[in-house]
Amino acid sequence: GGHSISAGFEQAVELGSPLLRFSLGFRLGRCFRVRFGPIGFLLVRLGLGIGVDFRIGIGLGDAISRFFGSGGAGRGVVIVQPDTGYRPHGATKNAYMAHSSWDFLSNDDDPLDDTVKGKIQFPGHGTRTGSVIISPPEFKLGPSSAVWVTGVAPAATWIPARVTNRVILIDRAEYDIDNVASAIRHASGGNRSLIKRQADIISMSLGGTPKRELKEALEFAENNGVIVLAAAGNVVKTVVWPANYDSVISVAATNYSETLWADSAYIGRVKIAAPGEDVWTAVSERTVNGFVDCVEPGSGTSFAVATMAGVAALWISRHAESKEFKELRYSAKVPAAFRTLLNARRSNSDSPFVARRPTGWNNAWGPGIIDAEKLLCLTLPTTQELSSGQYKGSCSATCSDVPGCGS
Repeated sequence: GGHSISAGFEQAVELGSPLLRFSLGFRLGRCFRVRFGPIGFLLVRLGLGIGVDFRIGIGLGDAISRFFGSGGAGRGVVIVQPDTGYRPHGATKNAYMAHSSWDFLSNDDDPLDDTVKGKIQFPGHGTRTGSVIISPPEFKLGPSSAVWVTGVAPAATWIPARVTNRVILIDRAEYDIDNVASAIRHASGGNRSLIKRQADIISMSLGGTPKRELKEALEFAENNGVIVLAAAGNVVKTVVWPANYDSVISVAATNYSETLWADSAYIGRVKIAAPGEDVWTAVSERTVNGFVDCVEPGSGTSFAVATMAGVAALWISRHAESKEFKELRYSAKVPAAFRTLLNARRSNSDSPFVARRPTGWNNAWGPGIIDAEKLLCLTLPTTQELSSGQYKGSCSATCSDVPGCGS
């Protein structure tokens, strides 16, 4: 498959609860790691092109082919991502608008991730999670590469804001939470001095403790019509903040068995679940000779929320030019409309319209796993339905062939 196996094995420790889990792996070529996970699953796409993408189970391919054809998935949608910043990886460079954002740590207009490693720091995290949203279809490191990463909404505009070197937010730790709150305000309001484009979506693959300034910034985003999503949290079982605030779409992670990922938080306000185990991501690997573009799998609610942010971008892009959506945007009701669709239930049933509950799904894990095609098929709620709480979902005419949609 175009890779040589480096000599020796490396042992990777994966933190889990309550015990440590161990997995063995080895390097292929200069950066790609093949891992044999806790259940012996081989994480590699073979050179013949055989592979598994666990996001297939959320109807992405069907949604994109039905509504966007061969291109344009997410076009016109701006996604701001407060995180560790960006690296100029081949999978993300075409989606990032240079000098369109802000580094809240260095106080300049280049939110470049310096990838400095340290205690509870996550170098390259912003690039990895961003790649899940906006990488071009089947981005490869070269024509003979056996691995690739595909973004959910590759035509969207990605604006990374550097707010932290870590993704575990603790109040008074380098003012991380204050930076996040500031980034939310600058992305949501009319002041374009730092973040140059108004966000349609804010995606946060980070979390920690609550803070009044953060809550107020999220209320500001809501009042300005911005959809905000955040990772439910890892290892701890209680949903962290900002995901645990009412207005935020909190996203739990699932695995390739379509149950809750072992380390996903779920106790609290989980609005939806999405794949978060062994998701293919773009990695900018620091070496003695500089940075190398890599593609590697990663696990966590960070990747689940990035997937869901991409789905939200598809939803906006699909409806953006409709009269109904323009009315929602004018009245700053887009976030409320999106939450309404995620919460909608079938008639005389607790079964959700846009989430699947595979056999064995525990209601404590949230409503279920997102079904992107059904989300995009549902008609939009009117402002009157949002005010009354009486939304009655139905399929658009173009989706009459989708089993169970809107009925």
